Amino acid sequence: MTEAVSIRPGAASDLRAIAAIEKSAAQQPWSLSQFVEASLSEHNASLVLTDPQNRVLGFALYQQVADEATLLNIAVLPEAQGRGVGGRLLQGLLERLAALGARRLLLEVRRSNSRAIALYRRHGFVEDGVRSAYYPAAEGREDALLMSRRLAVLETVE
Repeated sequence: MTEAVSIRPGAASDLRAIAAIEKSAAQQPWSLSQFVEASLSEHNASLVLTDPQNRVLGFALYQQVADEATLLNIAVLPEAQGRGVGGRLLQGLLERLAALGARRLLLEVRRSNSRAIALYRRHGFVEDGVRSAYYPAAEGREDALLMSRRLAVLETVE
């Protein structure tokens, strides 16, 4: 499936699709208004992964300040999961951030989200620490694992 997909910068017209993906994929989903608010920040941007019909299958929302970036949110439609879409989206994000001069990407992930943790590790992320009781959970709170990856800044040849 990853051959037929493309990645492009997210646009305001994608926000409803992004919020719908989030609602279908996340334990504690962001609302449409949270995505709208996040998209208005000067340091935030998004990438969307689309199928040949330009249907949004996944998104990554990130923040970049100087040479450091933070992955704020990433999700893939449940029916597209397990087909390499998330890995392709994450790789596209890593490439974009390197091209923009980021030297490091940070993220946090629920300790129980073993599929996401495995994806991040496959893409070179390492565990940096734990943020105790960070996420709301069905029974109390859940820890967040803090992870990061160094990025090689892409040099442009003139």
